[in-house]
Amino acid sequence: MKVKTVKPYTLEEIKGKVEQNFPEYKVYFKTPKMLVVEQTPSIGAIFMGEKKNYVRILEGWPSMGKQMLFSVSILLFGILIPFIYWHFTVLVKQKALTKKIGAFIDQEYGNGSKVNDNKELID
Repeated sequence: MKVKTVKPYTLEEIKGKVEQNFPEYKVYFKTPKMLVVEQTPSIGAIFMGEKKNYVRILEGWPSMGKQMLFSVSILLFGILIPFIYWHFTVLVKQKALTKKIGAFIDQEYGNGSKVNDNKELID
């Protein structure tokens, strides 16, 4: 998801504002250019890099352990069963968290318009 911004930002500023407004979420840096907002070990939103005119937010696994467990379950049970579980339970909650955080960032750094939910993430 891309959220257009009109004000300049840094990931450090976003981290502070998200921690202040959403104290129930754990916010930390995975790498210097990757900020993670963790609701549970399976549900998270990831901020990727610092761009000039937009913020890029992706849904994903905040915990490497849960991501590896999901990968092992694909090897053990095949693709269909873990994919159905992930799609109908985890992905729905990850997208909801991403939209919630995206709407907040749009109000803070954007012009408060509708969040662009475009899947095209090429710079």
